[in-house]
Amino acid sequence: MIWDASDANPMHRRLPAEVVSRRRNEQKPKTETKEKTDEVTVDLKTAITLKPEARTKWLSKACAMVESGKAKPTDLYDII
Repeated sequence: MIWDASDANPMHRRLPAEVVSRRRNEQKPKTETKEKTDEVTVDLKTAITLKPEARTKWLSKACAMVESGKAKPTDLYDII
């Protein structure tokens, strides 16, 4: 008794729901990440000669070098 002309309930006359998704697999253009020359010398003498504004940039670059394995963590720890 789903389809009856005398039935006033609109839920009985509904169409079944359907979800359609058309997703495209977009390929992002590969951009080569060029390694910048963000290498700094991890040395106490170099760190002391820098101005206070430049020391913060130096420290962030030195931490990145330690993380990537380009500098020894003990050298940076001795400076800090």
